[in-house]
Amino acid sequence: PCRSADIALVAGGNRKRWIIATENMQPGDIIKNSSHIGRIAVSANEGDAYPLGALPVGTLICNLESHPGKGAQYIRAAGTCGVLLRKVNGTAIVQLPSKRHMQVLETCVATVGRVSNVDHNKRVIGKAGRNRWLGKRPHTGLW
Repeated sequence: PCRSADIALVAGGNRKRWIIATENMQPGDIIKNSSHIGRIAVSANEGDAYPLGALPVGTLICNLESHPGKGAQYIRAAGTCGVLLRKVNGTAIVQLPSKRHMQVLETCVATVGRVSNVDHNKRVIGKAGRNRWLGKRPHTGLW
């Protein structure tokens, strides 16, 4: 509810969870999660979740944590993605969709790929009443 991105139901063992889907995720795909940071960067597939320290520089990422174990807080809106720019002394520099650079610990987990529903912003609302149905209040532009 109240999301612009699509969600996917994933199962592992006897647990099921909802996650934010990536752009090219298909039913039946195998998604890997890991918290291990190896000496060599992994070749991650889209939808896999790894710590930033395990990913190669230049990787497109989404669902970024601000602190390890806190859960995804950045890059979650439909069609957005960030770029892992560089890794320095146990931290990683990530370019957010707003073009701002953010420094987080290498142990923060991110999902590889771009968030699904890329054409979300191209949907035509049509009338003011439909925005009200979606929970958006009118404003005059003064505030």
